[in-house]
Amino acid sequence: MAWEIIALGTNVIQDGGNITLVEPTGTLPGNLVVACIAYRSTPAFTKPDANWTQIGQLSIGDADATSGVASGGMWYCVRGASAPGYVFTRTLGDVAMGQCVTYRGVNKKNPYDTASVTQAGSDREPIGTTMTTALDNELLVAMIAHGDNSTTLTMDAATNPGTASIGTIAVTTEPASNTWYERSDTGTNTGADTGLFIADAIMTTAGATGAFSADAATTSNSVMIVAAFKPIHRVFVTHQ
Repeated sequence: MAWEIIALGTNVIQDGGNITLVEPTGTLPGNLVVACIAYRSTPAFTKPDANWTQIGQLSIGDADATSGVASGGMWYCVRGASAPGYVFTRTLGDVAMGQCVTYRGVNKKNPYDTASVTQAGSDREPIGTTMTTALDNELLVAMIAHGDNSTTLTMDAATNPGTASIGTIAVTTEPASNTWYERSDTGTNTGADTGLFIADAIMTTAGATGAFSADAATTSNSVMIVAAFKPIHRVFVTHQ
């Protein structure tokens, strides 16, 4: 089975405290759900329940509208018979923006491979560290949290997936081999400002991605997280 994108949940903007994300319409048992949150200030988010696994969270963002230091986190779950919780909790804090995205085609028993989690400096071209995938045809899901009201113009990897994203691609188009598709890209002036970018790609051949890079619309500190998920393992039976 090839990777399929099912839907994006509503983009939720919260001016402080907890954030309640929305399960994408059409999410079914066995689907991969990835939750991405961009926020400002240092209180970190706690996952809703044991269904979720944290991929990475960096929480050094300030609430000063002039400094623009971002915080961000990514979590995933394989949807069970019933929906997981979607209330991510924290104490106080400033603005948060969060969104979930659902995919079909994940290895349900062993879904997660590896990730790159990077706090980028104040720049219009945030850089993420390389990572090495274990299997062919892994799905890469990327997010960028901005420390300002900023969108992201493009994203790619130095080696693979090396074809950069260009504009938002609807979920009617499935993830592509070695090509980044931007799925969501929003900035907000709520509170101290933030922005959230989400993209995906299929890394056809296992190996090192090379450094990730992006081009943002506004200069600010950013958090870049890229996670790799394993595809369904195919078992072939030979009849004699």
